[in-house]
Amino acid sequence: MGLWAFVGWSLFLGAVVATVGGHFGGYLISFHLWFITSVVLSLVRIVFRSFRDFASCKILLSWSLVVCLFIQMIDEAKYMNLLNTKIENSTFVWKDDLGSYINPAYLPAELIGLNSNLDFVEEYSGLITAFRRKPQLGRVDSVIHALGSERTAAEKVMSEIPSAVISSSPHIGDWFGWSFSANWWFHRVLLQNYDPKILTPSTILWKPASSRIWPTVPCTIDNLRHEISLHSQSDGLYELTLDTSEFSLGFNEFLMVQNNINHAADSNGYIAIDPNGETSTIPVYLHRSIDNTRKIDFKLVSNDSNDSIPVIKRCSARSIVVPSNVSSLVYQDFGVADTPYLWTDSNWDRGVGRLFPHILLINNLANREQYRDVSAIVFNGSMLRKVESVIIDDEYIRIILSGNLLQPRFVGFPNEFKVIKKKYALK
Repeated sequence: MGLWAFVGWSLFLGAVVATVGGHFGGYLISFHLWFITSVVLSLVRIVFRSFRDFASCKILLSWSLVVCLFIQMIDEAKYMNLLNTKIENSTFVWKDDLGSYINPAYLPAELIGLNSNLDFVEEYSGLITAFRRKPQLGRVDSVIHALGSERTAAEKVMSEIPSAVISSSPHIGDWFGWSFSANWWFHRVLLQNYDPKILTPSTILWKPASSRIWPTVPCTIDNLRHEISLHSQSDGLYELTLDTSEFSLGFNEFLMVQNNINHAADSNGYIAIDPNGETSTIPVYLHRSIDNTRKIDFKLVSNDSNDSIPVIKRCSARSIVVPSNVSSLVYQDFGVADTPYLWTDSNWDRGVGRLFPHILLINNLANREQYRDVSAIVFNGSMLRKVESVIIDDEYIRIILSGNLLQPRFVGFPNEFKVIKKKYALK
């Protein structure tokens, strides 16, 4: 009995510790199973004690349990048979190195993993580490685990420019913008020192390139209006550094800065500033149609509505200059699209409709603002197609164009296009 209770407490406390970072889904499943099992065993024990003088009741109850287990075994056998049928009829291939089946689209990871000459870092330890069968560079298995002194160690690893880095693709959804913002110390090294290419449907492979120079941009703070102004004439991605050495935050207080990148959960384009650092550096995406003055605001999130917003004394900023092949691949989740969205299935080929003259874009704030009043799209510098309508759903934006089917080879990702707004439309 004591051992069983120990197992239950271990499962519960282990799940509680895992939720410290704010994640709740899935961690209590084992404890839930333990709890249900405990309830069933307790009921069985009560029944046995209540009818201990009636041997027939004990036999009936025992056979009932046997029947339940038999039914469960049949159900499990059906599931395994169905799983085997799906595997036999799929394109999955068996890999002895992993001891499992794998989608062929992820096989490029094997080439990197088995290349012993590459020192690699994975944003999240995955197939590369599995194929290599040894830990990646550094002391943590994921970028999000690089906290405290581990952050310093991980930054040192990245500063030495490993020969290969594997990061998450924007295809992972809203949490890409959060990771891009919260782990900017990691992503900034990639943008400044690497060139990317698609590795698998969910990852990007980065190889070292010539280091890029990011020019400084004047930055001012209006603490009365809680605004930060970046004085630049161009749209795009910026690096913003705030001096946070002269203010302190109370327990359960967060200073949130609008960066138009983090849209995970209910963040609404804001990211929390490190409350303990001397400075805090974050990426900020600015677009003229979102805010003509290129100003971003900051706010305090607190349990006490009477708390005042701390004063930020100084700021500095730099314009993040990268080639178009980098921005079109990495900025898809939050930036203004100038290429179709990289998506291929039975209906789409590299973001171009297979059955209709449509193009697909990711649904983000910048794209919604950019394409709400678009009149036409120009491909390859000369091929103009009028926009019939714009359809926005939960995940994507579909641009319905006039004319015949488009050729994905010429207009699909990564081919760029130009937008003509309605107020500038050709007559």
